[in-house]
Amino acid sequence: MLNNEQPDLVVLTGDIVEPSELEDYDYHFTSALELIKARQVPWVWTGGNKVDGRSSYDLHELDYGYGMQLSWTGYVWDAHVSNPNQKTYD
Repeated sequence: MLNNEQPDLVVLTGDIVEPSELEDYDYHFTSALELIKARQVPWVWTGGNKVDGRSSYDLHELDYGYGMQLSWTGYVWDAHVSNPNQKTYD
């Protein structure tokens, strides 16, 4: 699909990896994004369900650390706070 459509941006909404896959979470996460990264297509990840043992900050760092300038993760903000201007990390 990426080859046919040649998108300028990919939007990932929700979980990239099943949250219960804690043991190899980093591996599964980076493997899932490899096709996008290999084509140098930027992505936005809105985030997903809570992952046991991982804070929003941890997930942001995993996404950004893997994608660097290609990644615009939703974990920069927390949509579940009453003040949308308030940055929080679990």
